[in-house]
Amino acid sequence: TNFNIHQCFDLFGINNKIAGGNQVFDNAKQPPAILLYSKKTNDSKKNIVKHIVARANLYYHYFKTIVIEKNDVKLVNQKLFLADDKLWKVMMYGNSLDYLFVKKIKQQGTTVSEIMEESGLQLKGGFKSKDSNVRVEKRKDTTMLWDYDYIEVEGEKGLKQYEVSVNKTFKQKLEKLNLNGVLNSDLRVPQIAEISIFKGVKLLIKKGLDQYLNHRAVSAVVENNCVFSATIASISLISGSISKKDEDILYSMSAIFNSKLFTYYLLMTSSSFGAGRNRVNYKEFLDMPFVTDSELSYYSREIHKSTKGNLMNQTQEQINVLEKLIENKIDHLYKISPLEKELINYALDVSIPVMKRADLSSNVLPSIFKMINKNNNKILSDYCDVFINHFSKRFNKKNKMFAIDIFINEDFIALHFIIIEKQNKTIKYSYEADIDSTVIALGGLSVNEVSSGLFTQQDIRGFNKDSFYLIKPNIVKNWHLAMAHVDLIEFIEAIANAEINNVKQKIN
Repeated sequence: TNFNIHQCFDLFGINNKIAGGNQVFDNAKQPPAILLYSKKTNDSKKNIVKHIVARANLYYHYFKTIVIEKNDVKLVNQKLFLADDKLWKVMMYGNSLDYLFVKKIKQQGTTVSEIMEESGLQLKGGFKSKDSNVRVEKRKDTTMLWDYDYIEVEGEKGLKQYEVSVNKTFKQKLEKLNLNGVLNSDLRVPQIAEISIFKGVKLLIKKGLDQYLNHRAVSAVVENNCVFSATIASISLISGSISKKDEDILYSMSAIFNSKLFTYYLLMTSSSFGAGRNRVNYKEFLDMPFVTDSELSYYSREIHKSTKGNLMNQTQEQINVLEKLIENKIDHLYKISPLEKELINYALDVSIPVMKRADLSSNVLPSIFKMINKNNNKILSDYCDVFINHFSKRFNKKNKMFAIDIFINEDFIALHFIIIEKQNKTIKYSYEADIDSTVIALGGLSVNEVSSGLFTQQDIRGFNKDSFYLIKPNIVKNWHLAMAHVDLIEFIEAIANAEINNVKQKIN
C-alpha cells in the first residue's frame, strides 16, 4: 500500500439517527466511515490504525448523543488489515478474540457449497413478479405450477425456523398480483425456475433475517410441492431421487443455519447484515463451514416434525428441549470452548440489541442498558468468577486468598481485587456505595478522577501496591461474561509488562 491509515471512524450506527446526522454525508443511503490517512513515509506494516465505532448506547437512549465507549476503540496493526480484509467487519462488532474464533470456524470442515457439489445439490431462487428488463412476450408460463402450495412471506410468516405453513395455492397468489396490476391476466411471470426446483424434498432459506427472533436466519426442510418468491431459495437435488443420506444433509444444514453460531458468524463476516441491511446474500449461507453427524440430522428431523400442525401433543417445552439439543450438538461438532460460547452470547445478547436500538423509537430501556442490583447480581458473580478462577491459582496460599470487594452504586460498579486472610467468601458486596467511600477503599484515586473518567473513558482501572481495581458504569452490558475474559486479558498483560519492567530495572 502507498498510504498509512491513522484512524477509521465508523458511523454505521448513527448516520441519519441523531440531530445533524443526515447532514454529515448528503444523500448517504449506506452507513459511512471516515478514514484519516497520509502518504506512506515508513513501513506501513508497522503502522497502527485507531479503529473507532460509533454506536447507540445509554447516552443515545436518553440524549440522542453519542459517547464513544472504551470497547469501541481498538488499536490494530495495519498489516493485519492488509493480510485479511475481513478484519474490518469483525472490528465493527468484535475484538481479537472474535477474530481468532472466526478463523477457527473457517477451518472447521468443508463449506456448504463444497458439500453441495459433492452431493449433487443446487441452489435456486423462487419466482419474480417484477422485472423491467423482461419484455411481456418473454414472460414465463406458470400453468404447470398453479395447483402447488404457495409459501407467503410478504406480510405473513409462511417460512419460519424448522416450519413451513401455507394457506393458498400459487394460482391464488398470481391472481392477487393480477388484481393489483402487477401481472397480466395470463398470469405469466418475468422469471421462474424450472418445475423440478419446486418439487419434492428441499431446504428453503430466506434472505431476510427474523427481526422478531433477534435477527436469526430462517430455514426449513419441506417435502411437498410448493412455490415461493425470489426472497427464498431452495437447496435441492439436481436430478434423480433423493437418498436418505442427502436428506440428512439438508436437515443438518437447516439446524446449522438456524443456530446461534450461524447468526454470530454472519454478524462477524456478512457484507450486509450488521452493515446497514437486515438480510444476507445466499452466497453467505453457502460459505458457512459444514460439520455434522447422525445426531444433528436426527434432532433436526424431530423438531421439524414437532412444528407441524397435526402433532398437537408436542408442547413448546419439548420444542425448546430439541432446540437446546441442537445448540449443544453444534457446540460439540464445531469444538466451541466456554469462552467462544460467551462470545456468541455477547453478540446475540448485546451487539445485536445495540444495533437494533438505533432503529427503535420506543422509550423502553433495553434490558442490556439496565442497572445491576441485588436481584440480578449473578451477572457480577459470574463476571468475578473468571478473575477468581485465574488469579486464585497464583495468589491462594496457606493462609491467604484472592478475593474481590464489589461496590455497587446507581451510577457505577467498582471491583477491588485484593489478597486477604483466608475466609469462606471470595466476593463481598457493598450496595448503595457512594463515590467518596469507594475512592477511599480503592486508594490512589480522587473523586474527580473517577467522575470524569467514567464519562470520558467508561472504564477506570489501575494498580495499588497490593491490589488492583476496575470501575465501570452500572450497566448490564458492561459486565457480560464475555467482557470478563476481555478485561482479564488486559489485566494479565498489564501485570506481565509490569513484572518485565521490574526485572529490567533490577538488571540495570
